[in-house]
Amino acid sequence: MGDGKIAAPADRIVAWTWQLARAARDHEYRYAGSHIPDGRSLLGALAGAKSDSEHSEACLRLAAIARDAPLEAGAALLAVAAPRRGTAGERLIESARRALSEDPIRLAAALGANIPAPAQRSKQARKTKRKAEKAAETVSFNGAVVGSTPPATPVKRVDGVVEVEVSPAVAVRLRDDADEVLSTQTGQSELRWRLSGDGDRTFAKAVEVRAAAAEAAPLAVSVPKLLNEPDRSERTAAVRVDGAGLVVPLEPDEASVLADDAARRVLAQLKSAGVRGRVRVEFELRGSDGELVRDSRPGAVRKIARGEPVGASPDRRDRRRRSRGKRGRRAGAAVQAEAPVADQAAAHAAS
Repeated sequence: MGDGKIAAPADRIVAWTWQLARAARDHEYRYAGSHIPDGRSLLGALAGAKSDSEHSEACLRLAAIARDAPLEAGAALLAVAAPRRGTAGERLIESARRALSEDPIRLAAALGANIPAPAQRSKQARKTKRKAEKAAETVSFNGAVVGSTPPATPVKRVDGVVEVEVSPAVAVRLRDDADEVLSTQTGQSELRWRLSGDGDRTFAKAVEVRAAAAEAAPLAVSVPKLLNEPDRSERTAAVRVDGAGLVVPLEPDEASVLADDAARRVLAQLKSAGVRGRVRVEFELRGSDGELVRDSRPGAVRKIARGEPVGASPDRRDRRRRSRGKRGRRAGAAVQAEAPVADQAAAHAAS
């Protein structure tokens, strides 16, 4: 991406760059620690903050130093930082990341430069034909499931068609694009899915086997644990996978008292089912006009349930704020440029 060889929108380049930088956390940590004074101490203070005020103060200090540092060092520091989710500190870190992401190609090149090139092997590893065939008989679910990646699964070729057998616990987390991900690995455009313990029944699409798995191993959460009023009667909501994220259906009276960290509570309940890491959680409810509405922001969900207008997202507000700031600076520069001309005209009129 730093060489400009990836054809994708700028926002996707930025998102992929930060994800890859977090995956190379060890290299970025070493670079930030060696090129930023007290870089490791800053990260240690963030990880060891006990109260919310200490956590916010550590994030503020870390974000300010990252903005002032060279791009390679500042971006490495922000890539390693792991603030608590749903806090003011996380918003400060995300704002600093956006400030460094104005040029996506340059950001990707800077973070990529912090990763050393792989060491050259003295001898090329030789693979026998049998081992190569054996390696091709398994597929990885990396990028094909929501949450943590399960172990690779053996596949069979029946009448020229690749058959993938998965357990219900894995199938219920398949993403919408799982067919494309596995087809790339197998080199076959056509896949056939089979559910463990479901007899000889097969499925042509990942969404079909996912729907069948939801009957045997559904993803579900306790709704009272997501609300600010936990004393409500117990109700379980079935969570479904949509795209690459999760959707939690709520009743309007439940959505009106949704907790600010409801997404974190959803992931905590689904952790045992393999849903770990950064997963987008959306809450679905029926609005006052009778249409189904989704939003990932608990505050917006509460407003929708109460029939109140919902404002712009934090990202959009931040972009508007930066745009207004640029317009203000341009206007100020124009006024300063016109001031000497006005002074000269006044002096000429006086003479």
